[in-house]
Amino acid sequence: MEEKTSFKELMLYYSVRFFGCLIRYLPIDIALGIGRLLGALAYYGDARRRQLVLLNLRTAFGREKSVGELLAYTGQVFQNYGQNIIELLRMPLMTRQLFQRYVRIEGQEHIREALKQGRGVILLAMHYGSWELANMISSVMEHPYKVIVKPQTRYSRLDKLLTSYRECGGGVTLQRGVGTRDLVRSLRRNEIVAL
Repeated sequence: MEEKTSFKELMLYYSVRFFGCLIRYLPIDIALGIGRLLGALAYYGDARRRQLVLLNLRTAFGREKSVGELLAYTGQVFQNYGQNIIELLRMPLMTRQLFQRYVRIEGQEHIREALKQGRGVILLAMHYGSWELANMISSVMEHPYKVIVKPQTRYSRLDKLLTSYRECGGGVTLQRGVGTRDLVRSLRRNEIVAL
């Protein structure tokens, strides 16, 4: 029996699709500027998440940074998150050549060395930097790459759309929880898995 889609989910799904088409039409600098603006608006509009980011940064930096510096970093985290959303929406445009033009991968030699051992590689990533673009590593390194993602359980259509964007570069998404068995199989096949 097919699940009925709510009006709210349809509106969200088509809004994201439309916004994604618009973002892909714009030059990259303008699109990323819009992402930073969206992140800044989220910073001021979401006090609960702002406090959570600030708490995490305070835990990470302890007394090394002043409150003012931590607040500035918090704003940067939100702007970075906005840019990541834009980068995800632009993934259908991304090619191996564009990726290599805009992204610098540091430490590839460590991944290649670990893969020589034949037991797979687990990459641990923070939600800082461009984690969505990291899915393109499989295209650049010419090696299977999988990432564990948290599914959008409330909005299955949106989840499928975002998954299709994430997999544009050749990476494969595994859903958190149910993907654990696939994670183990992937490591046995000497693949890269990102958490």
